[in-house]
Order: sequence, then C-alpha cells, then structure tokens
Amino acid sequence: MCGSGYIANYAISTFFSRSYISQLKILDSLQRRGPELTTKNTLILDGICPYVGPAPIFDCEWDLAGALQKIYKNTYIKADVRTNRLSYNEKGLTTITYGKKNFYAYNQYLIIYNNQTEKYFILKNFEDAKAYFTTNLSSDISTCAEGREGYGVNIF
Repeated sequence: MCGSGYIANYAISTFFSRSYISQLKILDSLQRRGPELTTKNTLILDGICPYVGPAPIFDCEWDLAGALQKIYKNTYIKADVRTNRLSYNEKGLTTITYGKKNFYAYNQYLIIYNNQTEKYFILKNFEDAKAYFTTNLSSDISTCAEGREGYGVNIF
C-alpha cells in the first residue's frame, strides 16, 4: 500500500515540475519578446493552456501578475490570463477567476501577449480586440484540456 501511495504521489509531482518549467519558459519569452511593462500596463497572456494536469501554469491574474512584478521589480504591474472564461465587448475584456470578475477597458496600455507566436498586440479599442481574436485562431484555447480553478485537469 505504501508503494502504491509513493507511485501516485510521484506521478502527481511530475505535473508540478512540468508546470514550473512551463512558467519559466513563458516568463523568459515575455522578457525577450514582450513589451517593456510600466505601472500603467495591463498584460493579458494568451496562447497557453492554464494547466498541466492538476498543476496550474498561469490561470488567473494574481499568479501571473505576481511573477511579472517580481521579474520587473514593479509591484504595480497588472496581468491576467486568457482562459475559456474571457469575454470581450465594445468596452473591454472581462475575465472571471474563482468567481471574481475582472474588467480591463481598452486603452493604449492594454496589451495581449501571444506566447505561441511570441508577439504582442495593443488593444486600444474594440476593433483591435475583434481583429486579434478573429485572426489569432492558433491561440484557440479550446484545444486545452478542460480544467477547473483550484483543481486543474483531472488525471484519474
């Protein structure tokens, strides 16, 4: 029984190791290819699956923002992640994470970074957002396994 528990725990821990490696790669890509971030910027990360198994890579505003604040040594950077809970309309983007709604109005400081293409786009208005979301189908998050906040993707 102890051996089975060890094997199960080891298997689960590999997802968290892979998650950490993915986080480092994403942050490295952002530093190399992304825009210079200031206290006025809000960065939306696109082109990633938020979970690898039960482990989150980046799935909400506070984990990505915290990582960027540490890297850029700026505690005012705002960030969020595109998941299947992101929507947009004429006024801005809305994300829902852990039951909390976050609204990001369009302006010259709202940036979406596509990790797959390593390009960023400024969403100054609804037309910019519509153009981005209709032409960047490669970042379609529907290919990601369905995960739940706080639980990730079921593995058993």
